[in-house]
This record gives sequence, structure tokens and C-alpha cells, in this order.
Amino acid sequence: MLRSRVRTLVRAGGRASATGRVALRQPRQQRGHYRQWDSTAHGQASLPAGRCFLGTSADGDADAPQAATAAKPGLLQHALYPFTREASVAPEGFNRWLVVPGSFLVQLSIGSVYAWSIFNEPLTRLQGVIAPASGDWALSSVVPIFSACAVTLGICTFTLGKWAERVGPRAVAATAALCWSSGLLVTGVGCMTHTLPLLYAGYGALGGAGWALGYISPVSNLIKWFPDRRGLASGMALTAFGGGAVIATPLNEWLMRKNFVPPQLVGTVGEPGCPAVFTDEAGRRVVELAGEVKEVVVAGASEVGKFSAELVEQGVYLVGTGDSGAAGAFMTLSAGYLVTMLFGSLLNRVPPANYVPAGAAGAAGAATAPGPAAAAGGAAAAAASAAVPVAAEAIVPPQPKAWLGPSLQPSERSLDADSALRTRQFYLLWAACMGSAVAGVTVISSAKTIMSDCFATSLPAIVTGGFAASYVAALSAANMAGRLGWASASDVLGRKNAYFALAAGAPLCLSVPLLTHWVSDAPSAAPLVLFFGATWVVVSFYGGVFSVLPAYIADLFGQRNVGAIHGRMLTAWSGAALTGPPLLGWLRGRSYTQALEDLAAKVDPAAFSDRFGAPLERLHDLAAAKTVTISRLLELAPPGTPDPTPTLYDTTMYSMAGILAAAALANAAISNVPPDVLDRLKAWTPPALEPNKPAEQDTGRQPAARDS
Repeated sequence: MLRSRVRTLVRAGGRASATGRVALRQPRQQRGHYRQWDSTAHGQASLPAGRCFLGTSADGDADAPQAATAAKPGLLQHALYPFTREASVAPEGFNRWLVVPGSFLVQLSIGSVYAWSIFNEPLTRLQGVIAPASGDWALSSVVPIFSACAVTLGICTFTLGKWAERVGPRAVAATAALCWSSGLLVTGVGCMTHTLPLLYAGYGALGGAGWALGYISPVSNLIKWFPDRRGLASGMALTAFGGGAVIATPLNEWLMRKNFVPPQLVGTVGEPGCPAVFTDEAGRRVVELAGEVKEVVVAGASEVGKFSAELVEQGVYLVGTGDSGAAGAFMTLSAGYLVTMLFGSLLNRVPPANYVPAGAAGAAGAATAPGPAAAAGGAAAAAASAAVPVAAEAIVPPQPKAWLGPSLQPSERSLDADSALRTRQFYLLWAACMGSAVAGVTVISSAKTIMSDCFATSLPAIVTGGFAASYVAALSAANMAGRLGWASASDVLGRKNAYFALAAGAPLCLSVPLLTHWVSDAPSAAPLVLFFGATWVVVSFYGGVFSVLPAYIADLFGQRNVGAIHGRMLTAWSGAALTGPPLLGWLRGRSYTQALEDLAAKVDPAAFSDRFGAPLERLHDLAAAKTVTISRLLELAPPGTPDPTPTLYDTTMYSMAGILAAAALANAAISNVPPDVLDRLKAWTPPALEPNKPAEQDTGRQPAARDS
């Protein structure tokens, strides 16, 4: 009897009743997901039927039939429910401006990535603390961490764009918070243990994933809230991101000062009691203490000038006995950003189905359009016709002024992410975006280092460590202003014309070498002011590239799948970060080596040997061990020898200008996707443009890719 009952239930795919005391395995589509809690059967208040975490239906498949079960939700499901798409749907009449603060909190947190250059120099002296020791990382090893972070950004946005659209902005932002904070924590551990791979794994991988998810979470959502002002929407979504470093720069500096511990002072060279400093076979500066040979760094005026006089003085310091403060700063930031981002994620809201803002263009002041019967004429026909909701995708944004020249016509039909990849417009926009971003991301990744190298020696009274940090914050303000300003301007200029305007960064890059040579030959504040202004504008253009991008995508491929397409397009950002900062590091390294060789040729070999304890023939070994630097060679060079440091970035700026010019050519080749291509790729058409077709509910799921 029991065996027969089991066989019957197996065929039906069901389960035995409570009286039969037999519980069969559920069908595949009903397993592994949060299932509906039947409140009538258990006498308790229920949570919304069929809900689950991360946007799937109660049965785990949006296309599978719903099946109510008696599984009681656990504590984890209750805790995760506020982050689901269903919980984040706004009620009718919700004020769309209330969505902005939550996006700002998330974007401000991940926007601190633009303050990375604050950590460049401290990370190159984790062991020496006052000055780089032989075992410290080179700048060329530290700068690419930012590039690795951006590469992870591109990978995650490319692969997770559809998932982000499906689960909604709350779940995405919460996941971003976990990745970003854990990445900073791992980076702090890497600093403590002086393990470079941990920095790449923490900041580069985990931090990059948090950056990606935090970045894309509000963009498509705000465009859906503001379909009548797509440029403004994307600008608002990303303005706080661009300005994140305005807060992060002074915060990072303050945290590193609080956690800074000076190394042990052995003595002052030339004074009684200071042990003799000599150079070992590896080119390191060492002393003998208690019968042991230990590495030291000799801090002169140029090294000590970076620190407070109360903390550091000129002398000989023991390597490995202090703390640069970077590890403590990363760990503190990890906790702070986790709380901030989780709170911001809960403020996000998804617009209700068929949402149209009041007074939006194309909606005619109402949320409905006459159905097909009304179009035939006659009051009776109009009364009998069904009202078809006007989807937000049907709203036509403002058109550029005719006198501004030809621009793109916003597409009323939408391609999915897979279909967009099969158009030439996608790759042209990718190239235009990548090339236009290279100069900005290169300057941002090494902003503090560039300012110090180019102007600190010539203008030491002005360009201090605090001034260089303020410069980083000012560039972040430029990034923020560019994101809001250029995104809003693109609503008037048109996206293509806006990208043409951003190509003006090329001549600005060409002007930088002229300014650095000027300050080297005739020190004055004028080239500093002009350099500050030129790089400020270049970074504002960089911010404009990415704030205009979502609206550019919506104009080319339609609004329906902006999030998924935007995620794939952001691989261009990774391309820019993978090209610019490493290129800067390589070109600067070549220029630095050439400058050392030119200076060494002007130095007396005997004086060189007396100063560094090794012959001039060992120049490259001593440079690799950080024993010989440009500033130390200048002390031995003939009077009047110019400092070559400001010229280290000439070749980098020439290269950036060439890439920007190529990006302008790619933008010039962009045109609307032809109608026949849209037909071949089966582009989605809004219900308002197909009166006989019922309106679709926006579930957040991407349309399936179709073969052409």
C-alpha cells in the first residue's frame, strides 16, 4: 500500500501528505530557493507570496509555474528580504528625487578609488617608512593595482550586467558593500605582512568587484526614474562617484597620520655615537649593531620634508621598525564604508511598472495613450478602446539644437545586450569611450606623484605634501563637476557632439610638457597654475565620458536594457585603466633611468664612490636598491645642473594626446543602428508603438538573446 502510494507520488512529482508521513524530493525547479510561507495553514502573518532573494520567483525560475509550499522562512530569508527587488518597488506617487540620496551614499564610498594616488608613495616605503628600503615595492609595482581594480570592474560589469538588472539596485549595492569592504580589509592585511599579491587580490580583485557593482547599481535605475532627462539621470548617478575622493583624500591622509609610527633612529651621520654606514654587495645601506648587520635608510632634507618636524628628523633609521600608517587606514576604511554602503542600498527604490513621470515629453501629460479603436475615429470607438499604458521607453528625450550640427536620433526600439554586441556601433562607442578616458585615468592614478615630481623641487615653499593632497581632492571635484555638467549638457548638445567636445583634452595633454619645462628652467607660480587648470579640465572631461555614456547607450540601443549593455561597455574603462597607468609607469621608468645616467655622467666618480660606498659602474645596482636617486645625485652634480624630474612625464603626455585623437575619430564614425539591423536582431518595440500589443510588465529580467 505504502509502496504503491510512493510510486504514484513519484510519477506526479509531488509529495505525500502529513498523514502519510512521506516527504518526497521536490522537483528541480522548486528546490534551493526561498519558498512561499502559507500563513493560513500556520496561523501567522505572511511575507509576500512567492518572494525570494536576488530576484527569482518562488520556484526559482521566472518561467516555471508558481507552487506554494509549507516551508517556513528562516531568519536568513527574513534578513535578506529588504534587499530584494520586490521589497524595493516604490508605491504609486513616490517622489523620484528620494531615490537619489541612496545612490549618492554608495557612489561616494566607491568613488574613494580615485584617491588611490594618496597611497602610491606610502606603499613604496612600507619597510623603510621614512624613505624606500631595498625590499620596498617600486612605484611601477604599486600603480598597476589601480589598473587591476579597473580590469576587475570591466570583467564584473560585463558578466554581471544582466544579473544586476534582474535582482534590482538594493541587492547589487549590498553585494558591492561586502566586496568593497572586504577588499580594503585584505589590502590592509597585505600592507601589514608586506605581501604584494594580497594587495592585488584585495584592492584589485575584491575591491574591483565592489567598484563594479556599486557603480552600475544606480545608473539604469535612475534612468528609469528620469526617462525624460537621461543625461541628467546618469549625471546624478555618477556625480557622487566622481566626487568621492574629495572626502576620501583628506580622510586617507588623516588616517595614515594617526597610524604613523616613526622607525627607530640609529643616529645622525657624522655625529658621535652614530655607527658607520656602508654599502653591502647587494647595494643596500647597512650598519652593524650588536654584531649584526642591519639595513638602514639615510634620511636627508628631501625625505624628512615630507613629514612633521616633531615626528622625523634627518638621520639614519632602522628598516622594518616603524609603520607608514597605510595598513591601519585601509582597515578603518573597510568598516566605515561597509556601514555607509549598506545604509545607502536600503534607500534605493525601483519604479513601479509602466512608470511615467508627470509632464514627461511623449506622455502628453498622462500615463495612457489611446488604443487602436480610438485611432479609427468616433466617440463610441474611443470609449470602447482599451487604454494602452505609455512605457517609459517610449518617451523621447529633448532633441539637440539644429545649429549645433548633426547628432544621433534617440532609438525608440531596444536591443538586448547580446544583440548590441553584434552591431558595429557597440565597438565604435567602446573605442571612443576607452580612448577618451585614457588621459584622465592616467592623471588620476598618479596625481599626487605627478604633482610632487614636477613642481616640488622647483617650488618647495608651495608644493608641499599637503598641497599635493589638495590637488588630488581638486581633481576629484573636477571629476564630479564633469560628470554632472557634461551629462546635463549632452541633453542639449547631443551625446555625439558632447564626445567631440571632450576630445579637447588632446591639446591640453600636449601643453603639459611645455609647462613642466618652463618651471624647471624658470621657477614661478605661473606654470603651476596653468598645469593645475589644464589637468583639472582633462579630468573633468574624463568624468564626462562616463556620465554621458549611459545616455549615449540609450540613444543608440534603446532604454530597455541600458544596465546590461552599460555593464559590457564598461570594459572600455578597464581598457583605459589597463593602458594608461601601466604605460605611465613604463615610460616614467625609462625616463628616470635615462635621467640617472645623464646626471651620473656629470658627477665626479671619486665623489660618487665616497658618497655611496661603491664605484660609478654599479649605478644601476645602487638605483635598484633605492640607494641612488635623482635628488641624491643632484647634490653631487655641478652647480646649476637642472633637475630632470619635471620632464619624466613628457613621453606619457604625448602618448595620451595621440590616443585621445584616435578616440575622436571613432566617435565620428558612430551613427544610428539602421532599421534593417534592428529588424534582423528582433529589437523590442514599446507597446505604445504597437497599439495592438498589450503593455509588458518590467520584471527586471533581460529579454532572451535571439538569433538573427
